[in-house]
Amino acid sequence: MFHHHEKKILPYDANFMYHLVGNIKAYDQFLPWCMGVRITKDTTTHIIADLIIGYKGLREKFTSDVTLKPEEYKINFVYLEGPFKNMKGYWHFKPVSTQECEIDFEVIFDFNNRLLSTVLKGFFDYFVRKMVTAFEERAAQTYHQADRFV
Repeated sequence: MFHHHEKKILPYDANFMYHLVGNIKAYDQFLPWCMGVRITKDTTTHIIADLIIGYKGLREKFTSDVTLKPEEYKINFVYLEGPFKNMKGYWHFKPVSTQECEIDFEVIFDFNNRLLSTVLKGFFDYFVRKMVTAFEERAAQTYHQADRFV
């Protein structure tokens, strides 16, 4: 089983970060290895999304059930289908000031394929940190360009 938990302060307000991470439709524009996104359900509090992930000739689709809690700036996700045995986690954006928030991110998952699990064990931390960094870079690129979310 793989587990990653990370907290850090970012120079963006919680509402902005919540909307940036909650905009799953845009993931293929900036997340490493994300080759495509298909949303099969989309409401203000619930999304079911398929992500196509590719790396060095490997391609996998996985489906997640995402619960949005805008009043708490929290996003929970649970794995439904794909190459994992299970996966769950959350993003939580806690206001620190009007211009800063603490991100609290956690993901726990395991692969169905034992060989894949063994091979990726050494790369797990790198992949997850690269993903979190991609969100930070996206925030830096779009924060001053975007109209502030109300």
